Amino acid sequence: MLFCVPNPDDLLTGPANGFAAAQLFYDVFYARFHSGFGGMLLLLVPASAMLLCLLVCMMAGSRMIFSFARNGGVPFSSYFGRVHAQLRTPLRAVWLLAGASALFGLPQLFSTVVFNAVVSITCVGLLISYAIPIACRRTISRSTFVPGPFNLGKYSAVVGWGAVAWISLASVCFCLPTAYPVASNTFNYSSVAVGIVFVGTVGSWVFPKWGARQWFLGPKLPPKLLNTWLSRKDAMTARRSPVRV
Repeated sequence: MLFCVPNPDDLLTGPANGFAAAQLFYDVFYARFHSGFGGMLLLLVPASAMLLCLLVCMMAGSRMIFSFARNGGVPFSSYFGRVHAQLRTPLRAVWLLAGASALFGLPQLFSTVVFNAVVSITCVGLLISYAIPIACRRTISRSTFVPGPFNLGKYSAVVGWGAVAWISLASVCFCLPTAYPVASNTFNYSSVAVGIVFVGTVGSWVFPKWGARQWFLGPKLPPKLLNTWLSRKDAMTARRSPVRV
């Protein structure tokens, strides 16, 4: 796409008001066909992809809320941890996610700076959510983790630590300023958002008396799955234990 830019200045100052992709499509079609209508039609492709992505995010997010509520990990768990009898979907969790998404989108109506500050954690937060379980697997659960039927064996440590190192580097890069000189309206608030979420998450876990570590017991596994997991854990422990004659 960069090789097709007729005029780089138009990407930010053109009629699209900073929507670089729309301006690029319009300029390319206008330069070739003297009409930008084709470029507007071409925008339907990424718009359709965004809609499908939204549906997948809603489905996955609502199921995660339902799962946490079913295990007692969110406020009002007894209300949100239910499945609709007729639709067979966690309808309450879907509406909760839709309402929260709408609230996060409201700042866009009056301030793009506030909106960008709110959503700045999306990319870094996704990366960190991958790094935390990988790091825990390689450290605190190194001797208790039960590998699945497909695993990398002796290469697991190399791949795991490589992933943690790469994610750490990428997270730092995504927190760097995107424009200089740095001002309040150009500041990258990703680091601030990550700090707020980190403090809130750790606080909700270690807070005396009301912290989640006082009452959260983890996921409630079905008996059949629990027995399978325990048998595999016992087998792994037996393989690691030295044989005494």
